[in-house]
Amino acid sequence: MNMKVYLLLFFSIISTACVGSPYTYHVDPTPLKAGESQYVLGKVDVKLTLGEGAITGDKTFANQAQLEAEFRKDLTAAMKAQGILAEHPQSADGTLDIQVDYTRNFNNGGKSLNKPHVKHAFIIHHDNVSLVSMPYCGSYTTDFGSFAEVDANAQIASFEWNEKDEPRDIQLIAEKIIQDVVKVGD
Repeated sequence: MNMKVYLLLFFSIISTACVGSPYTYHVDPTPLKAGESQYVLGKVDVKLTLGEGAITGDKTFANQAQLEAEFRKDLTAAMKAQGILAEHPQSADGTLDIQVDYTRNFNNGGKSLNKPHVKHAFIIHHDNVSLVSMPYCGSYTTDFGSFAEVDANAQIASFEWNEKDEPRDIQLIAEKIIQDVVKVGD
């Protein structure tokens, strides 16, 4: 085969990496049941990247520790709302560890925000055994749906989306992550 065929094959494999099931099950059959298994929230690791336009030393926006705390709060609330938050660690089907790559994008010379770019991954484990993992599958941004999306975009366009609005982005991202977790299992 020539180099063009190898490159075509390589890029077709890369582009379909997360097209099927995004989950990798490490135990067969999986003991987890979609929409039924309950978890405790373990590690929440957020990697904050400041996009173009950030003002060095500006304390207006949440720092990495504050962002992690906000994600933890919203992830816990989303787990509870979906009925997958275990009441006690002893009754949990597993521990959920989450990694979030969060790029904060700025407008107006760093004084307002644009939509963040996000990637997330997670692993569920129980008794030191990995049960399932979901790797990073490309980045995405927030979408509030219909009228709320139009409102958010209008605020972004007029440089009014700021530190007071970022928690809305975080809540929406946390809900998306937990939607992915709910689908884990048979």
